[in-house]
Amino acid sequence: MAIEAGFYWVKERKDSRWEVGEFDGVAWNIGPPDGAQLFEIGPRIYEPNSIN
Repeated sequence: MAIEAGFYWVKERKDSRWEVGEFDGVAWNIGPPDGAQLFEIGPRIYEPNSIN
């Protein structure tokens, strides 16, 4: 599954906690182990606009 690069809430496994992870644009949904790293992707975390 292709995603836009940035920070997302992710789980590495179904039983793991949601944590912030950075992706380069490619991620995989949770599924049966096949040698690939498996992730569940939550909402993207946008950085707040800086005030200059």
